[in-house]
Amino acid sequence: MANEFKHKTVGTVLTQAEWEATDGTGHILDSQATGDIVYASSVTVLSRLGVGTNGDLLNLGSGLPAWTSAISTAKTFADNILLGLGTGADGVLLNRSTTLAANTALTGVMIGTPVTPAVAANSLLVSNVTASGDYLLALNNGGNSQAWHWVDSSGGTQTLYAAGVARILLNSTGGSFTGTWSNLGTVTTVDINGGSVDGAAIGAASHSTIKGTTIDATTDFTVSTTVITGGQVATSSGTLVLAPNGTTLATWNGATSGVTSFTAITLDGVSVTLGNGAAAKVRKVLIGPDTAILSGTTQVTDKWKYVEIHALTINQTGGAVTVDHVDTLFLRTPVAGSSVTITNNRVIDTTSGATLTSAGVWTDNPSTRTRKKNIQALTAAKMYAAIKLLRPSEFDYDDEFRIWQDDINEETKEDSGAWTYPNAGDTWGTRYGIIAEELPSFVRGPGDPNTEGVSGSMLAGFALAAVSYLTDRLDRAGVAL
Repeated sequence: MANEFKHKTVGTVLTQAEWEATDGTGHILDSQATGDIVYASSVTVLSRLGVGTNGDLLNLGSGLPAWTSAISTAKTFADNILLGLGTGADGVLLNRSTTLAANTALTGVMIGTPVTPAVAANSLLVSNVTASGDYLLALNNGGNSQAWHWVDSSGGTQTLYAAGVARILLNSTGGSFTGTWSNLGTVTTVDINGGSVDGAAIGAASHSTIKGTTIDATTDFTVSTTVITGGQVATSSGTLVLAPNGTTLATWNGATSGVTSFTAITLDGVSVTLGNGAAAKVRKVLIGPDTAILSGTTQVTDKWKYVEIHALTINQTGGAVTVDHVDTLFLRTPVAGSSVTITNNRVIDTTSGATLTSAGVWTDNPSTRTRKKNIQALTAAKMYAAIKLLRPSEFDYDDEFRIWQDDINEETKEDSGAWTYPNAGDTWGTRYGIIAEELPSFVRGPGDPNTEGVSGSMLAGFALAAVSYLTDRLDRAGVAL
């Protein structure tokens, strides 16, 4: 039988010395070599297991020992078994059965004065106990190792890689990202101090332009005390200032009570330098031009309002109050600066030619010769016939000095308000004058089909002509005024 344990020399009779010899001259394994081991191959026979290759592991298969170069079956290590890797156990693995408090040393695992969190029972601890040793996780991709996670202990950083490319760097003060990021999910708080967004410096001394960046907040987007939500901007600090390039263009005074004055939006305090030439002009507020397209043929009977200023309601909570003056629209006269001459200084100007001059004179250009034709002297007969068409009436005003009190539905934007007197108990006496609907067309302005209004300039012009006619008649009659 091969590999059995036997006497070295088999004779007729064994001497006591041969039986007891331990120097290899008495008993020997068949084919014995250095590094062999003895095992029981049966209940009665001792056999030899030949020496294996350096690094082999002794494995048990079918009840008998054998050398193997790799572990072929699952192995279980008991809790708290320290598995050291490298000479001197540079790196260790430990499955700890009990909890470990934060910043607590553990022999052979957590050394010196640890800065570590608390860990629960049955936690796997991985530690590099060599001074300033690194940790690297690399994976094979197409035959090439690529980094995925690197911890630089001496540098105090850890880096997450994607196929060997560094993407996230973390250190004791923060970190940084590289590459293009998308679909970040829900980000509760973002604090940007310094750095840049799309190349625009954050916190720089001068403003930069951020191009191609969209900030999308599902509820509110807050900058300091300013909240942007639902297309609205609100501020709890009291003032919201729009100041591109450091120049204040609009200011919102957020105070709502306990103040002596209230400024909603102020477009003020801006100096603009214009180029030389006739084309130089300033528009601080520009609306339109817009286009409204009607798809049907049904007459539109509602009034169109391109710009509408709702009525200001003034209430009180402490008793009767008198307000000396309230303006729905207040316009200031343009002022010519030093060495500047304004040829036509107007507070209001319209494309129809009607203007309000800086002197407070309302002028409508239908009176100018340039907008009239077929001009000829008015005969006395025609003047007399025209005067007869104007018949004054006696009347009481129904709506004089009444104002429209708005009642706007915020959903439909429809106004279901009503006319009301500004002061309770207002009464007005009998008046003498004309009825607009009864006026002949020759005292109406061109292009105005409204029969409920009167052109003041046309009526004044006719009155002047009538005075001239009557004066001429008095002169002919020899009546002195």
